[in-house]
Amino acid sequence: MFAEDIKGESGFTLLEVLLAMTLFSIVVSVIYGSYSATFRTANQLESRIGINNKARIVMERLVEDLESLYLGYDGFIKGESEDGQGVRADTLQFTSTAHLVFNKNQQPASYATIGYRVEAADDGLLNLYRSDNPYRPMDNDGVEAEGGDYLLCDGLKSVQFTYVNQENDEVDDWDSEVDDDSDEGKTKRVPKMIQFTLIFVHQPESEDTQVFKTGVALPVMNVAASL
Repeated sequence: MFAEDIKGESGFTLLEVLLAMTLFSIVVSVIYGSYSATFRTANQLESRIGINNKARIVMERLVEDLESLYLGYDGFIKGESEDGQGVRADTLQFTSTAHLVFNKNQQPASYATIGYRVEAADDGLLNLYRSDNPYRPMDNDGVEAEGGDYLLCDGLKSVQFTYVNQENDEVDDWDSEVDDDSDEGKTKRVPKMIQFTLIFVHQPESEDTQVFKTGVALPVMNVAASL
């Protein structure tokens, strides 16, 4: 009687089991693909937002520094283009009244020597540093090196400064002090505009880049420095 009951019970055939496993695999693959695409899109969006914030901070800082450009007796602009491993890593130094005071131990200054330089990071990308060394007339040495270098931005592939001269030509290097045969000694040249381009990448060795470009129009000057 017991053997007859067991023989009469129905079960799944091998074909039904294989079919169920196939359907289950298809459903899981579709769900995983949807979640994976969603997370990938979210990560890319988060990365782009982070890069946009970095670019905004750098652009705002550069614009404010250059709009406060100082070209008095000791003022200057000096930019050098650097081409390393096929990418631009330019440097820029100038005098500006946009000196930043970070703590109560630092004193305000009439103006400062501000510098932007690029350094390669361990991951192969570029870091952008800003230096801010104040000048005070009462100091014997003139310029103090208390500002130091501060990391302003990372994750860069290229940093490029371009200078538009009074003839509207774009050049990659600039030196405001040019020897002059006149009795005045030297004449300070100021570009009509300084343009800067930042190229970010989301990951090292990635081809997915974001490019940010802007510029600052400078007042027309031809300041003679009596030495």
